[in-house]
Amino acid sequence: MTIEQLKTKVEEELNSRELNSKARFYALDKVIPFIKDQYGFDAASLPTSKEDLKGAYKIYKGKDLSSAESSAINELYNQLS
Repeated sequence: MTIEQLKTKVEEELNSRELNSKARFYALDKVIPFIKDQYGFDAASLPTSKEDLKGAYKIYKGKDLSSAESSAINELYNQLS
């Protein structure tokens, strides 16, 4: 599965929840370019632990992840399993 296919699955899941806020969508749009840059375009290249990805993104960002960014990463891993 490609990162874009994974992103689409996450977006479909978030849409199904009918959330009032688009914060997780915006966060996903921030996280995906980082993932592509650091790990490539194949979802199989992601770290096995979402905590490792969150740690790498935190270093890249230079500050703590927002709750929306953390949730977006969690959902990426939920859709992989």
